[in-house]
Amino acid sequence: MRNKNAIILTITVTLVWQLSFAQTKHALIFAIGDYPKASGWQKISSDNDTLLVEKALMAQKFQDIKVVHDKDATVNGISTALEALIAISNPGDVDVIHFSSHGEQIEDLKKHKADGLEECIVPYDAKLPDADKRPYTQEYIESLFPGYYREDMFGAYVDKLRAKLGRNGDLVVFLDLCHAGAGTRGSARIRGGHSALVTPSFTSKSNNETALATVFGNDADPKMNDPNLATYVVFGAARADELDCEIQDENGNGLGSLSYAISKVFLNLTKDTKSDITYRSLFAQIQSILYENVPNQHPVLAGNGADRLLFGGKIITQKPYLEINKISDNNLTLRGGKIMGLDSGAKVSLYPSGTNDPKNAKPIDTGSVVRATLFTSEATFNKPVNLKNPVDGWVFVNSTVYDNFKLKIGISSSMTRRANSAPAFSEAEVRNIKHNLTTLPIVSFAGSPDIKIVKGDHLDSIIIAHTGVLFDTIKSAGRDTAGLKRKIARYIQYTYLENIKLKDTDAMVDIKLIPVGNGAVVSSKNRSADQSYTFKNGDKFRLLITNNGKQDVYVNILDLQPDGVINPLLPNQAKRITPEELLFPAGTSKLFNSVITISPPYGKETFKIFVSTDLINMEDIATTRGVSSRGGNLKILEKLVQKSYDRPLQRGAGVELDNNDANGSTFNLYFDIVRKD
Repeated sequence: MRNKNAIILTITVTLVWQLSFAQTKHALIFAIGDYPKASGWQKISSDNDTLLVEKALMAQKFQDIKVVHDKDATVNGISTALEALIAISNPGDVDVIHFSSHGEQIEDLKKHKADGLEECIVPYDAKLPDADKRPYTQEYIESLFPGYYREDMFGAYVDKLRAKLGRNGDLVVFLDLCHAGAGTRGSARIRGGHSALVTPSFTSKSNNETALATVFGNDADPKMNDPNLATYVVFGAARADELDCEIQDENGNGLGSLSYAISKVFLNLTKDTKSDITYRSLFAQIQSILYENVPNQHPVLAGNGADRLLFGGKIITQKPYLEINKISDNNLTLRGGKIMGLDSGAKVSLYPSGTNDPKNAKPIDTGSVVRATLFTSEATFNKPVNLKNPVDGWVFVNSTVYDNFKLKIGISSSMTRRANSAPAFSEAEVRNIKHNLTTLPIVSFAGSPDIKIVKGDHLDSIIIAHTGVLFDTIKSAGRDTAGLKRKIARYIQYTYLENIKLKDTDAMVDIKLIPVGNGAVVSSKNRSADQSYTFKNGDKFRLLITNNGKQDVYVNILDLQPDGVINPLLPNQAKRITPEELLFPAGTSKLFNSVITISPPYGKETFKIFVSTDLINMEDIATTRGVSSRGGNLKILEKLVQKSYDRPLQRGAGVELDNNDANGSTFNLYFDIVRKD
């Protein structure tokens, strides 16, 4: 009997020990969008964000998700919800806090901020100054301050939560809101954007910070790196001096840009329970999606847990799938389009919803994409789809198609300009431009333009329409149509390369740009924590590449300049870096000796990263303009890049890629090049 009792006791103790250290995933979502009219704050689409984020977290098996909506998300309501989260959290748990709301800067009453301003979340009960009460008194403005959720208030709860989670826990914060700034883009809703809330006696101070406020008070706080506290990371939609713009889905519904990016990344995580993806890797994927949709907005990563494994390494394996938006006989409208490589000809398969891996299940039917927009596509299947509701099925992609592309061009003609307004092309110049550009079969002059050709006093401009960013200039677009054609072709190639998206979970790396001064690596303490790179003309950096994966990979990099010029970076014969030297064994890291010096053109530069389990040589393709000394013996990634060189002369014939044979991944690393002050 003693032995039996001992066995029972041992089992009981073991179970208690296991339960006490079991990881639970909690999420607390604040969705504040339906602000009272009297508050002065514009309504935003936070409820739409909630649907996206909840689904993304459920896919990662978050067991406890609480949403605090609008009127419950007052200053007191936010504190109450945070206290409840602390109460149910245990050592080793993973906690996610997500805010979809307005953001604001208000006067720093504790006088500990360099610019005199403190970043705040805008709760439901926050109020903007009433214009009818001007001129504002000191007392009136101060009476509004308690309605805002200051970073110090949030930071106090975060410290308590990190202590409760302990050294094995994870805390992740997502802030889909503004931290105030200047200027807006287009007609999109802005999540903040009002002038800082300060008293009449406030004295403005210079602010050279570009990073997101950590929302945890002073970075020098000794608690930040306390080994007994859980690590934390903060993902911000925009820097402290920028606005957070909403984007729209195909139906015109507003979405928070960060919430949208989070949902896309989380629903496409494909690592197993021994995942090697870090929070920094996650940020790189979020950053790429945000830059595609809001290119003038700089997402931010802060905190001391950037290189920790995501969710402690416990990621749920789920092969990426597409949701069905609509069923019509044997046609399905899918929530995924050209941005995912789903152009005409892409092959798809339909499975019951809940299918984990299509390789281990039988498809209901197979089909092909027949038409697509940026975010949606329509696929035709072999027989009528017999599903009661769209949610009953998931669609998996068998092969992607890149390159079906029609470039729509707008021209600033005299017909579209009023007299005495800005310069415009004459009707004869417009006819000449159109006549010569139509020799590029994928060019169209109908519909909303992708790029605009604008007449100038001295130089004509090629403008990227949806961002307003200058792509390139030409002395006379109306006369030098051959030169214009070359620049348009370069834009097409640039856009094509930038948008190639492939993901092989065996081929992933982390890349950092390490600033250097006087030939030496600059201490990370001197660098902004936001991981959103901005360099000035003359700045220098070195590349640090880390293979955190379990597979040996080769890494190549093409540099896509803001003006569309494409330069091979790795490999590089001039610097004696061969393709064979770019093998990164699993678990290794390398800091390159070669120093890269920043120079114009100014704007957003893109490093296109190619990671392959096979030996590849993008320099060979770039320097031969697609000819390649290896002829037809090219890998899939190389073929996609090779295609970009003859793409402007093709009539939109897509490049079909079997997703099972990709043997590699691609991603973009962005940075801004600005003028020296």
